[in-house]
Amino acid sequence: MSSSKRKLLVASAALILLSGISALYFYFQEQTSLDALPNLDFNGVEKQVAEKLQLLREQVEQHPGSSAAWGKFAMNLDIHDFKRESIPCYQQAAKLDPDDFRWAYYAATALRETGSQEAIQWFEYCQALNPDYLPFHILNGMMMLNHGRLQDAADAFQNALNTDSKSSHAYLGLGQVALARDDLALSKKHLLKAVEINPTHREVYGRLAEVYEKLNAPEKAAEAKRMAQQFSNVTRLADPLYAELVAEGESSYWYLIRGQRLNEKGHFPEAAEEFTLALKANPRAEAHYGLGFALQQMGNYEAAVSQYQAAIDLNPAYRDAHQDLAVTMFKMGNADKAIAQLETVIQVDPAFPGGYLNQGIYLISLGKDSEAVEVFRQGIENAPFDIRIANKLAWLLATSPKAALRNGEEAVRLAEKSCKLTNYRVPQNLDILAAAYAETMQFKKAEQIAQQAQQLAITAGQLDLADGIQSRLAMYEQNRAFRVKRF
Repeated sequence: MSSSKRKLLVASAALILLSGISALYFYFQEQTSLDALPNLDFNGVEKQVAEKLQLLREQVEQHPGSSAAWGKFAMNLDIHDFKRESIPCYQQAAKLDPDDFRWAYYAATALRETGSQEAIQWFEYCQALNPDYLPFHILNGMMMLNHGRLQDAADAFQNALNTDSKSSHAYLGLGQVALARDDLALSKKHLLKAVEINPTHREVYGRLAEVYEKLNAPEKAAEAKRMAQQFSNVTRLADPLYAELVAEGESSYWYLIRGQRLNEKGHFPEAAEEFTLALKANPRAEAHYGLGFALQQMGNYEAAVSQYQAAIDLNPAYRDAHQDLAVTMFKMGNADKAIAQLETVIQVDPAFPGGYLNQGIYLISLGKDSEAVEVFRQGIENAPFDIRIANKLAWLLATSPKAALRNGEEAVRLAEKSCKLTNYRVPQNLDILAAAYAETMQFKKAEQIAQQAQQLAITAGQLDLADGIQSRLAMYEQNRAFRVKRF
């Protein structure tokens, strides 16, 4: 955007504010700047947070004409649970520097989160200052959607696509607008486009399930729900300004959050530092767990075990701590202890698939295939949406070196269901189905499915899998079933 055009937009926004859309403008004209400073109650606030807020307040008092001082103070109020108190400080910063998009954006988002109607006018001001900032359009669209202003919401999400045509959040928003209008075909189209752009966007699958249920397609709805459960983390909107806000957090909570996000990104040493700070400020089970996970990924298993146990001591029902304690024990060579630990996982959360998957895998590693079969069957009963368990069972029933354990018919039934749920597009699932067909002496079918699986694996760049399928395909061509070798 040209400089002249931007200045024109900023001037237009100022005129809008002056015309009465935002009464706050006149309020600020009448008050002295320091009148916007809130009175804070630090009761229950962690020491390091209270000290930082007090220091930033003093800097505002020393430099009342500094937009940076007001903005910094506002950011720290906002991120440390003084959101309402942050709003007049953001607005004061915006008044002192009306060309700085940050202060208007933070004010708008804080107003939105507190449910204030004034957020609409501040979002209009943001639109004038920086019409190319993608997160602004997404948040604006969500706000309009929540207020029932469907056309305004659609316009905002379309503006987001004009900024970034590969935004799954924008297509999700358009899908939600179409769903609210009961235009199921259009909603499905937008949501499938969002999945195409980002196949791990959990929230999209939840909306797809709703659409499929209304379209009377229960199998597709069930598959969408299964996919939503598979991706446990919220798909965050990339927002550099929000990241700056989070970086200001100095409470144990924000140390914890930053540590968790660093773990998600694989930055384990940095994550360990954040969790250590979180524990210093406030020992919490979640921080012990996060530190344990970071240490585990760095190969420091003994220290990881200690942290997981500390988390469990604080919260005996902490499922993930029990789960990753078992994983770490197995990596340390303590398979029996790991299997016993997974019993606790299953007891704490019988619907959690990870307990059955890991316990079955560990039992197989000890040669206890028959026990693994029972665990996988229990998992299918209690966690039916997770096809990984069915796949493990099907593979074991089709390829076990123990003849008494094999059950080709059951393996075929399980593998066919998994392939159907994934539209015969997942090479690993097809590989299992081919092995199951071979076990039931349907070798021509096994060849056809194995060839399809191999091509999909090559297309996906899974060359090791493709090589494995080729070796099994050669056996099917000789009318031989595949058997797993155990050492």
